Amino acid sequence: YLSVYARVFPDVSNRFWNAYHGGDIKKAVELVEQYDVAFFDMVASNGINFSAGIQALFEVAGIGQRWRRSPYSSVTDQQMEVVRDFCAARNLV
Repeated sequence: YLSVYARVFPDVSNRFWNAYHGGDIKKAVELVEQYDVAFFDMVASNGINFSAGIQALFEVAGIGQRWRRSPYSSVTDQQMEVVRDFCAARNLV
C-alpha cells in the first residue's frame, strides 16, 4: 500500500492496513477515499504540485518545512492554508 501519509501521519496508513488485513474492505475503501483521493483532488484543484503538496504535509505535521530547492516549486502561503484546512478537516492536526 502506497500512501502519501505513511511518513507524516502514519495512523492513516495503519488504519487502512488494519482494515484491509482484517477483511473490512469497505472501511479500507472509505479511508482511501477520505484521505488519499481527497488529497489528490485538493492538490489538483488548487494548482499544487503533487510532490510539493506532500512536502507541505511535513510542515503541517511539524516535522519539516515545505520549501524545496529550485527548480522545484513550493506551496505558497495561500496554498499552505488550503493544505492546513484540509488536514484540520480530517483531524490530522
